[in-house]
Amino acid sequence: MAIASIQSAILLSFLVLFLGPYLQTSKLCSCSDDHKVGNCHSIERLALLDFKKGVEDPSNRLSSWRLDNEDCCKWHGVGCNNVTGYVEELDLNAIRDTAQATRLSGGISPALAQLKHLKYLDLSDNAFRSIPDQFIGSVKELRYLDLSDNYFEGRIPRQLGNLSHLHHLGLSNTRFSIQELQFLSYLTSLEYLDLSWSDLSKTGESLQYINRLHSLSELHLSNCQLSSFPLMTNFTTTLSVLDLSDNNFGGFFFKAIINFTALQSLDLSATEIQGPIPKAIEHMTSLKTLLLGLNELTGPIPDVFANFTSLECLDLEYNHLEGPIPLSFGALCKLKELSLSRNNISGEITEFVNGISLCRPNSLLEILDLGDTKLTGNLPYSIGNLKSLRILHLQETSMNGAIPKSLGQLSELEFLDLSLNAWDGELTEDHFANLANLRLLFISFDEKPPKPLFFNLSFNWVCPFTKLFVLDLANCQLGPLFPSWLRNLNQLGTIVLENVGISDKIPNWFPKIYPSLQFLDLSNNQISGKVPLEFRNGLNSTCNLKQLIAVSLSSNNLSGELPQECWKDLESLEVIDLSNNHLSGKFPFPFGLHLSFQS
Repeated sequence: MAIASIQSAILLSFLVLFLGPYLQTSKLCSCSDDHKVGNCHSIERLALLDFKKGVEDPSNRLSSWRLDNEDCCKWHGVGCNNVTGYVEELDLNAIRDTAQATRLSGGISPALAQLKHLKYLDLSDNAFRSIPDQFIGSVKELRYLDLSDNYFEGRIPRQLGNLSHLHHLGLSNTRFSIQELQFLSYLTSLEYLDLSWSDLSKTGESLQYINRLHSLSELHLSNCQLSSFPLMTNFTTTLSVLDLSDNNFGGFFFKAIINFTALQSLDLSATEIQGPIPKAIEHMTSLKTLLLGLNELTGPIPDVFANFTSLECLDLEYNHLEGPIPLSFGALCKLKELSLSRNNISGEITEFVNGISLCRPNSLLEILDLGDTKLTGNLPYSIGNLKSLRILHLQETSMNGAIPKSLGQLSELEFLDLSLNAWDGELTEDHFANLANLRLLFISFDEKPPKPLFFNLSFNWVCPFTKLFVLDLANCQLGPLFPSWLRNLNQLGTIVLENVGISDKIPNWFPKIYPSLQFLDLSNNQISGKVPLEFRNGLNSTCNLKQLIAVSLSSNNLSGELPQECWKDLESLEVIDLSNNHLSGKFPFPFGLHLSFQS
């Protein structure tokens, strides 16, 4: 019996020692108002329902939040811990929801303070107007908070300083009034901070509190009305992303950030910085993205990029840079985007294109924008090796000569602009052979050159770019026949064939196959016959071209009476120019239309 008593005592001690806490918790739960359905705690379910009451939800995004749907852990945007059942995640970002989702609006209920275990809260891209201080101050377990793109009123909650576990804080474009930033000094775990589109001009010296965020790796202060940026010393080797774009720093700004050697992305576009690009930038060899466009930079581009082996995007557009493209650019084998447009860049692009086309793989470059520069010479044949090019913008340079047939090998090309150059020779079917993805095509001139660029395409040619939306070939030579290959391009929204040498009639199919056409310019040709703009679909006799905004058929040989049908149905039509033709008959156009009708 003694032995049995001893065993019973040992067993009882074991139960008290190891199971006591669980028994106590069970007892407390049984005596409280909280209970669980599935994984969901009733207190948290009621708090979420209270939140829903104060929310305007036009697209019914919260339709699953109902009393009869008791397991709140299965509600849209709600995430619970699989073990405890407590709500740890609330993700109501409007953009990540369905394409039909609209913004939630209204106020945020203080009842959400019951979500004591919340770690992730994303209410961005909505239209909330208020957020209670007691809620922000109580969810102390938060690691991720994003309130960006809302309409919050009043001062930014100081209780944000209570969220000492935060790793991510997104407050971009919140409309909060921000007078000081002292709350940041308590967020010692913060790795990501976005205050973009917030007026920080009144924060003064408190901007220095950012310097206390020793773990910070991403800082976004775009469009914050800043005129200065404090010297940051505590994360020069940790900060990987710095966005200071759309501020007004002026002067020689680089000295404030030149020691940030760990940066992978630097955006100083539209900050009014001046002077040359400093040679000291050569220490930022970890950069993948460097955006310096829309500034007052001068002088040549320093040849310091040879060691930027990770660089993927370089934007220097809209500055006053001059001189040739540095030879080191040809060695940037990871480059995907390069924009030097709207500068005084001169010389040829041959060495750059030849160099980067030799990279293996040689298909990384996707965007090449060298428009509105002083580049000279020919477009090299090696352009055809840049297999991943999606955008090629060479508008308004001093380039000349024949356009290489290798252009037709750029099968990923979507945007091609070769306008306002001194091209000569001809364009054949080979030039367009594999351009099936082309959406915008500009090869136009301000006026007809002495030797116009000639389109040598067979009458029965079937063009591959059937997705084309914009076609502008003004002052090229396409005629004398009307180009029949247009018949396959039924997605066209803009057609500009001004002064292209057509001395033919407009075929009957032309006004009937373009349901998306908005702008049509066939002026300054020798087009004859009647105006074929019945805007009527031959199959069902309904009016077509209802999206048409502007039409110019001026300076042709059109004759006869104008068609009377369908004009009243063209509700989008604003401008029509039929001047300098031989037209007659009644005036069919509605009042309020901008009309040129001299014949």
